Amino acid sequence: MKRLLCLLALLIPIFGVSCQQAAISSQTAQSTPVENTNPDTSRLDSLLIHTELNIQTETDYGNIAAFTEHESYPLAVEIIFCTVRNNNPGKGFYRFDVPFVERLQDGAWVRLDYQPPGIQYSNWVFCGKESKKSESQEAFLYFLPRYLQSKWTTGEYRLVVFAGKNTIYAPFAVTK
Repeated sequence: MKRLLCLLALLIPIFGVSCQQAAISSQTAQSTPVENTNPDTSRLDSLLIHTELNIQTETDYGNIAAFTEHESYPLAVEIIFCTVRNNNPGKGFYRFDVPFVERLQDGAWVRLDYQPPGIQYSNWVFCGKESKKSESQEAFLYFLPRYLQSKWTTGEYRLVVFAGKNTIYAPFAVTK
């Protein structure tokens, strides 16, 4: 029986994901803004969702890439889609369900304060389908610029995606 092994993270409706939610919360429930720091990876080795799902897990997270749907977006864009793909066919992977965003300023990447609803409940998720053992596993996210706490301007940006203990980037430009 083919089963879809990736479920939406129900507590975070603003991120389009196709992944099984892991039982690790990076933040406790709070009403104050959440700091956009890299998530805690110390418990990743103890996650066992993949063993219940009969899917091999990636061990070389260097096979995972992230990219946006387009290379550039108009300033008025409301949503930016991102694909996270494991180029090692058949292997599932863990990733964090919230992408962060950075802007290139004066030659350096600066993380912007992104506060979408539900960010305090962000978790690690497992991405994989039993029915795709010979294909690349993919996950999908989206980023909503309206939840940036700073002004959205033209320039060079990148989504920051956490896959296992690796940080990968999906660059894009914002134009008028």
